[in-house]
Amino acid sequence: HLLPNPGYPSIVAPFWADVDARLEGNVYYQVYADSLSSVLQRASDEVKTFSGTTFVATWGLVVTWDSVPNFPDGRPGFQDFFSVLRNTFQVVIVTNERQTYVLFNYPTDGRLQWYGRPD
Repeated sequence: HLLPNPGYPSIVAPFWADVDARLEGNVYYQVYADSLSSVLQRASDEVKTFSGTTFVATWGLVVTWDSVPNFPDGRPGFQDFFSVLRNTFQVVIVTNERQTYVLFNYPTDGRLQWYGRPD
């Protein structure tokens, strides 16, 4: 489907799994609207590196999921084992009002502690 598609909602999913931050872990967000911000400058540099454009972000949204667990499964023993596992990841959405880019950030060592529930 092309986005936006009036028949379907547009979504951004930096980690497609059952994240549950209701009781543990944190979700933070910050809006940046100053193109001189070091965060927007870094995001602009990353976009330039990967896209080969001269993009300069003028606005950005950064959302960080910090040490979030998976959604409880309810099977005996399952939650006891997986309840200690946590993931941290981030999405950065930047625009210059003509182009928009989405960056997904994960642990630099490439490790996530959980990916979903086993069947």
